Amino acid sequence: MANALIVRPRTDLLTPTSAGCAAQYVRMSTEHQRYSTENQAAAIAVYAAQHDLAIVRTYKDEG
Repeated sequence: MANALIVRPRTDLLTPTSAGCAAQYVRMSTEHQRYSTENQAAAIAVYAAQHDLAIVRTYKDEG
């Protein structure tokens, strides 16, 4: 699992912050795509938390 993303239980990644809000767009174009929309959303949540952003909306394209 070299590309696994681990989010620890009780990690509060989606709490609104003073810096800003963001929307995320996740997309699954083919069934052979390497990362699922759930993995993409998790990676975006980590990025948002590191940059003091709250994800307020998700746009999802299952392909």
